[in-house]
Amino acid sequence: MSVYSYTYSSAYSPAAPVVDVIVYSPGSPENNVGLSLLLDSGADVTVLPVRVLNRIDAEYLETAILYGVAGGRTRVDVYRVALQLGPHTVNAVHVVGVLSTSNIVLGRDVLNQLSVTLNGPANMTEIEG
Repeated sequence: MSVYSYTYSSAYSPAAPVVDVIVYSPGSPENNVGLSLLLDSGADVTVLPVRVLNRIDAEYLETAILYGVAGGRTRVDVYRVALQLGPHTVNAVHVVGVLSTSNIVLGRDVLNQLSVTLNGPANMTEIEG
């Protein structure tokens, strides 16, 4: 079994786990965008920039209400994408589109489908494949 390793990002303080993913519209893997996403086990859903979702022609699904950690509510658009992390492809992921590029995260909707190890002392994330 292969292990894919990613170094924590020092852009966060303290350093935080990030992984490189390829995002594309299911059925169109040739039209893709690479992103580095913060792993967030506290987030129910994966959050991606709207500009990326538009670029890959992601399928719009619906407008929904997103509840924040502090209890706030925000209307968001939901899209369907496929994500590739190393050898893993997760199809038909429902993601939230946001205008910002600074708060993009890989949430539990994807993390719960993978074997992920966070090694804080080594500043490494490992995904078994």
